Amino acid sequence: MNGDNTSESIKASTNIPEALIATAKALVSQRRFGKAIECLDRALEQRPDAAEWIRYRGDILQIVARHEDALKDFESLVTLSPSDAMAKQKLAHSFRSLGRIQEAEKAFLEALKLDPGSVDSMADLGNLYRDAGRHREAVEWLSKAVDGAPSDSGLHAMLGAALLAAGEPASARQSLEKAFQLN
Repeated sequence: MNGDNTSESIKASTNIPEALIATAKALVSQRRFGKAIECLDRALEQRPDAAEWIRYRGDILQIVARHEDALKDFESLVTLSPSDAMAKQKLAHSFRSLGRIQEAEKAFLEALKLDPGSVDSMADLGNLYRDAGRHREAVEWLSKAVDGAPSDSGLHAMLGAALLAAGEPASARQSLEKAFQLN
């Protein structure tokens, strides 16, 4: 797809939200994020409550570092789907991207209430705590994540980094050695 065909495709499909979404996905695969966002904007004008499209646009907005706009999408998503743990997790990521640590923490904890077994949310919360200098809490949540996915080398490495930051070099070494074994 070259630029002219994409523009024609967008113009031809202005009244068909599903075609706009398909075009947006093609544009994302070409790393043409701005045009993809335009397609998603048009589709959402016609179907403003399409949660998956809002989620998709928010994800793309995060990629292009339009964090305030992504936050708005994820806040809308949480409003549309208040019991969606993934929506809360994405909201937490937006808050974190904006340096709003307390709000990110609250959203991660809410995501974990909705899905207590979410290894991703446990790991994300642990990393948030590690970056905030709250090392004991980081170790606690990253340990839970490792317990939930013991064969994930990346989680063992994250736990090792948290243990090292918490002043536990022997435990950190064990965790990092496990990460290397699994890798």
